[in-house]
Amino acid sequence: MSMQVDEEDRKLFCGGLPQECTQDDLKEYFGQFGELERVQLKMDPTTGRSRGFAFVLYSDINGLEAAVQADHNIKGKKATVKKADVKPGKIYLGKLPDQGVSEDDIRTNLSEWGVVTE
Repeated sequence: MSMQVDEEDRKLFCGGLPQECTQDDLKEYFGQFGELERVQLKMDPTTGRSRGFAFVLYSDINGLEAAVQADHNIKGKKATVKKADVKPGKIYLGKLPDQGVSEDDIRTNLSEWGVVTE
């Protein structure tokens, strides 16, 4: 039985993609390295065109490791592939009551979804 590995350890960054590359193309291409959980081709919301990069999430770390080892040529263009740099995000909490909710209450509640750093 395999141990569940955090998403950030299974996420691959793929850059330098050709404009005509589709999400399905990426699923087919990167699927050869291991079982995929998700593929996110980043699109420009204004133009609807590809921004030339994507994130690929493997079901286990072996797929990511196999993909990182290989050279990649996708639709005739050399692509850059590496383990994704996962950066912590920030969220804004507003409209909290003046009394009755402590910082510890907030930390405890939000820690259910990840590590609280500040």
